[in-house]
Amino acid sequence: MEYRDKLVLAPMVRVGMQPMRLLAASYGADIVYSEELVAQRVIASTRVVNEELQSIDFLDRGGEHGRVMFRTTAEERPRLVFQLGAADAVLALQAAQVVAGDVAEVGLNMGCPKAFSLQGGMGAALLRKPEIAEDIMKTLHRNLNIPVSCKIRLLDTDQDTVELARRLAACGINALAVHGRTTQQRPRDPAHWDPIRLVVDALAPDGVPVVANGDVFTWEDAQRVKRETGCAAAMIARAAMWNASVFRPQGFLPLDEVQREFVRLALKWENALPNTKYCLKEMADTPPSFLGRCGGVRTLVGHEANTAITRAKDAASLCALLGLSAASPHEDLGDGAPGSFSGITNGGAKAKAPKQPKAPRPMKHARQPKNGQKPEAVEEPGAAATGCHAPEESAGGEGLKRKRDECGDAEPVAQVRRHADALPQGA
Repeated sequence: MEYRDKLVLAPMVRVGMQPMRLLAASYGADIVYSEELVAQRVIASTRVVNEELQSIDFLDRGGEHGRVMFRTTAEERPRLVFQLGAADAVLALQAAQVVAGDVAEVGLNMGCPKAFSLQGGMGAALLRKPEIAEDIMKTLHRNLNIPVSCKIRLLDTDQDTVELARRLAACGINALAVHGRTTQQRPRDPAHWDPIRLVVDALAPDGVPVVANGDVFTWEDAQRVKRETGCAAAMIARAAMWNASVFRPQGFLPLDEVQREFVRLALKWENALPNTKYCLKEMADTPPSFLGRCGGVRTLVGHEANTAITRAKDAASLCALLGLSAASPHEDLGDGAPGSFSGITNGGAKAKAPKQPKAPRPMKHARQPKNGQKPEAVEEPGAAATGCHAPEESAGGEGLKRKRDECGDAEPVAQVRRHADALPQGA
């Protein structure tokens, strides 16, 4: 896989599924990463050829009845990097061998700062255990017939970062992605590009391309980080999640157009509804300052849009929010179509309908006359009389749970080549 002068979709948990990868590629992403999948879960999966969709499906435990863990196609393979979470070389190799025939490259996650990864010795925990990271990368390089790479974060000092990069480059990696933040820093903290430049210079003699990640929010940002760091490629994460047309040199497309195309792809490839809704909600939560947020009369942004997406119980109701036909998603129902969510505007504010006069309450029954008085009409006790209101549907919807990766026991493979003397370089 060639990284020179490329744009890369970053690995993102619950976002880097097939529809988002295909969407990003359609807008100009040269290389796309899967979400991180943990080695034990991959080892326990079952590979199935989906004749109906013409896809390759890796199913969770349960065989043909298991849920889809990872789905791809032969057409996607040349640009697809499978990101692996592992803390052990033997398990990493077992998992990589499961998917190696259907992806272009396997990348080791060494940057995830989440507690789940750290507690399992994966992700950013490997930054503090370079000997384990080296063992994993050497094992993968010497036993797979496809390239391998890894993604790291900055260490506490520039010297430590450069030293780790050199050690990893010596393992035979095809590329090194560097996130310009430390493990402790959050997305709100500015990314540091200067240390990435130092890594680029350090790996230049070995010819290992460096991919820069962090604070790339536009196509112009991608070109700028290449100029300022000398990196081979720019990796885009949050901006791609908010509006995947960020990869277009011509600029952003209206967000509602991107949202609708995403839903079309999700329907075509039978993506799980909860995941489709999750990605749409991430788009709806796009910050107002983001340039790719605006555009389109049906743009789903803001709290009201997030709530509407949550309440969508099926594909048909989700399509209705964007004016699509669930039966024919490529058919535009037009503005103001029945079921379209016309209350959400470009600014994310819900348009208020004029108040309608209340209908008079019907006469329910009459009290019995007393002392010759005429019967008196009585209203049915209701909201006005009791101060109570009918409970509205909860905005919480079905409640998307963060998935947990299954950790199963795996039998060690026999005769794993793990050191330089086990196989000639370049095998």
